[in-house]
Amino acid sequence: MKTLNLTLDDKYLLMGGDWLNDKIVDAVNSLVSKRLGNNTAQTTLLSQSAHGFKAVTQDSMQVLYDNNHWVASACAKGEIVIANSLGNVVSAFVMKQLKQLYAPLLVGTGGLHYVTVVQCAQQPN
Repeated sequence: MKTLNLTLDDKYLLMGGDWLNDKIVDAVNSLVSKRLGNNTAQTTLLSQSAHGFKAVTQDSMQVLYDNNHWVASACAKGEIVIANSLGNVVSAFVMKQLKQLYAPLLVGTGGLHYVTVVQCAQQPN
């Protein structure tokens, strides 16, 4: 847990089924990034900074933040996939993060091509 910057309080939070915090989501991003064999994990706190996320240049996965809600995103072979338990609508804040993160896939109009929103179950907490 120390290498992921998690504490016993974080463990109890997970075990109790409470709302996830940014430290836990950052740990998830780090674990997935290592599993994918790359080092593209970025802290979710960047979503609230002036410069935002650094663009990734390889296949990656990143959990994004949106007003007490987490949205999973992945990019593989030029296709972006989003798992959003609130449905098919992606907020402007999440779209801003996606454009920062996957900047190499922006088209001339400033939009992203090949974005798929997959259905997923909404968790109770």
